Amino acid sequence: MSSSLYARLKAISGQPKPQKADAPKSCAILQRVFALEPAFCMQPQQLEALFGLDGVQISSLSKLLFLDTETTGLGGGAGTVAFLVGVGWMEDGYFICRQYWMRNYDEEADLVARLEKHFESEPVLVTFNGKTFDVPLLQSRFIMQQKRMASLGHIDLLSH
Repeated sequence: MSSSLYARLKAISGQPKPQKADAPKSCAILQRVFALEPAFCMQPQQLEALFGLDGVQISSLSKLLFLDTETTGLGGGAGTVAFLVGVGWMEDGYFICRQYWMRNYDEEADLVARLEKHFESEPVLVTFNGKTFDVPLLQSRFIMQQKRMASLGHIDLLSH
């Protein structure tokens, strides 16, 4: 009775259902919501005075989209992938933080499509070193998915 572990597991689990080769793959999503203290809610004019926003207009704090990426490398190019992208925004007295995690390369199309939805409302991006790293990297990943990333207002905190 020396059957392999694989054979025993297969016997008790049944046959796996084959997936369609063209079935869309979804990235994993983690979301946390934090209540904002009134003392931390600045007015757009205060942000402009604090950061000198170089002509970026902010009509409301809800227009800010905080963005950061975790990648497979720092060199850029077609081989560097953003496997984790975090976005955050303020809404009705809350800060919503959502992370999109690409576990496999075939989930990138879903990750890009979800980011594209965030960009539809034409937010102002807020990043740290995003002008020289995050945004160019995402632009190349959009191109790889045959999409074009929207041109958005951008506040890069590294330069302030």
